[in-house]
Amino acid sequence: MAWHQIMAILVPPSIGVVFQYLVRRVDSWTLIDEAMIFGMNNPQRVYDTLSAVLRSEEALNRFEHGDLLSRAVFRRCDVDFCRYLASYSPESVSESLSSRSCRGSLASWPAGLKIFLCSSSAISNEGYISGLWEDALLLGNLGSIETLLQNGVKSTSEDWFKFNEIIDVQKREKEFTFRINAALNVERREREDNTLRRQREDDEWRRQRKSEEGYKPLVKLMAQSLPHLRRDSNTYYLYHYPTLCVTAAEALWSAGHHNKSGGTGKHLREILWTSISTKERPWAFVWPIFCWLADHGADVTWAHPVLLTTSAHVITRIAKIKIGGHPAEFKELHHVLNLATLPCRDCCTCYCSEGGCTILACGVSRHNGFGWHTSGRIERHFRPFFFRTVDGNRNLRWMSSAILRILTFEELSLTHTCCYRILEETGWWSPPLFQDHFERPSREEAQDIYHSEREGIALLEVLIPEFEEAWDNYEGSFGRFMGAVWKPRMKKVQKELRKSMKSPDEIFRSTGVYLQKADGKYVSDSEDDTDTESGGDIWDDTDSEGLENCVKNEDEDRDTENENEDDDGYTTAAED
Repeated sequence: MAWHQIMAILVPPSIGVVFQYLVRRVDSWTLIDEAMIFGMNNPQRVYDTLSAVLRSEEALNRFEHGDLLSRAVFRRCDVDFCRYLASYSPESVSESLSSRSCRGSLASWPAGLKIFLCSSSAISNEGYISGLWEDALLLGNLGSIETLLQNGVKSTSEDWFKFNEIIDVQKREKEFTFRINAALNVERREREDNTLRRQREDDEWRRQRKSEEGYKPLVKLMAQSLPHLRRDSNTYYLYHYPTLCVTAAEALWSAGHHNKSGGTGKHLREILWTSISTKERPWAFVWPIFCWLADHGADVTWAHPVLLTTSAHVITRIAKIKIGGHPAEFKELHHVLNLATLPCRDCCTCYCSEGGCTILACGVSRHNGFGWHTSGRIERHFRPFFFRTVDGNRNLRWMSSAILRILTFEELSLTHTCCYRILEETGWWSPPLFQDHFERPSREEAQDIYHSEREGIALLEVLIPEFEEAWDNYEGSFGRFMGAVWKPRMKKVQKELRKSMKSPDEIFRSTGVYLQKADGKYVSDSEDDTDTESGGDIWDDTDSEGLENCVKNEDEDRDTENENEDDDGYTTAAED
């Protein structure tokens, strides 16, 4: 039976088309190199399947081509390979292994690669070993990479980035497999009680945090294989990988690849931005690398020259999403609170802050730009902790002022012109229904917004001193102050605003538009005044009461989420 007939019978259908493409052009063990390497996205799987096919009894009996070496390597037969290496000279072995496909097959076989490296043929073929190293990286075979590193192979910075990409791909594949299995158990999840659910969430958290532990020895070997780089030079670019993990960073640092002459923090702050703003990184990896880079000199308070905010602001907003959406990760929130005490401000321009947004204000803000991020669940988790921070630092007046200002700003429904949607600007997250890239208002657009909301901004500037004075004279906790003083006052302000709102007819007439009655006559000013005096205005007592009840219901829903008061009383309940 011919080669292509055997392949058509034995190769799985998922990649059978690839093999049929190959075997139509060859009828021997020497496959087309380019087709083998680039024939599919996963060449390692090609070699694995080819080996499985050729080890079958049917293929062994029917296949008539190929010498002993080819049969041994492609079939991955240890006995035949050892026999061949012992029987032939290194020159003959080198000549027989010269084809790219045969070398790639050897690189895809860690056990055979170890046999080859222990033979005399490998000692006299250093150039061939370099080719095996390139193929091992191309195939993404971590077993072969480890074997070559243990035998003293030297790598380059390009190899380092390729290696990190391989590990990242494998992590994502494991995560994808896990999520698929979890999706298949939806029915089981629906039946489990709260205790089992919390236990499962904790298990998922620990799994993510430990997923890179198994790569530590290999990553350390890889970092140590870069000795040709000057240890006293700026090697910070080795850290510039979008999905840099703590394991890789620690391996590089312990191997001496950092700038000993100073200035490391200047470059690491850029790496910090790259690492935390990479799209869809699990929180279990984002926070550890953030802490590691900060501990090794990265300036978390450095404002990005284009985005105008700092990495500390960004990490706080990410924490609101990740921790707020996954209670199992809520245990990490106390780390984020350490950032909130930093008095740094970014370079944003917005009336939600004075002199720039604070990290603390980002933590208590109701908005990140998307509706589900404003859920009571996130507010309930975050605000009590940040309120407690204010109580512990009552002498730092800027903390209470920052919280009062941004919450009052949002309660008045004013428009942000700052970094409140920074996660969309960096591409870290895109709302499902709005895939367009978000850009914050330009300076001219912001001025237009300020002009249109000038009355609300003026009211904001009146309320803030009032709240600050009330807090200075309040003896209780900040959480109780917000529930007993701030919230009732804001409800009263909103009620007054509703009463002072113009009717639709008045709004239309101010723009030169006059409405028609049902009989086709225009409404005159005198007629409209009569209707208003007789109670015919759209904002009559009934309608106003209905609207007030609607708002009241919304407030009650929010209060329900916040009325579960803890022992310290850090809530924003409507009544105290």
